[in-house]
Amino acid sequence: MQSTNRVFVVNVKLLDGNWVKYRAVNGSNGVKRLVQYFDQTFVGDKKWLFCNVYDKETQQQVANYLNGKNPTRP
Repeated sequence: MQSTNRVFVVNVKLLDGNWVKYRAVNGSNGVKRLVQYFDQTFVGDKKWLFCNVYDKETQQQVANYLNGKNPTRP
C-alpha cells in the first residue's frame, strides 16, 4: 500500500467465524491505528485472525495482515 490519503475498506475475520467490515479507513496511518485497535479489542473468543485491506475507489486488495504480524508499512 502506498502512504497517501486514500480511503480503504478493511475486512476482519474473527476466531468465532464472524466478519467485521470497516468501510472508511483514511490513509495508511489509519490502517496502522485500526490494527492496534484490533489487538486491544478483539481478544479471547473474539480474537482477530487476519484482515484484508481494499482500496475503496478501485476495490482492489492492496494488503492483508495476520494477527501477530502487525503492519510496519501498509
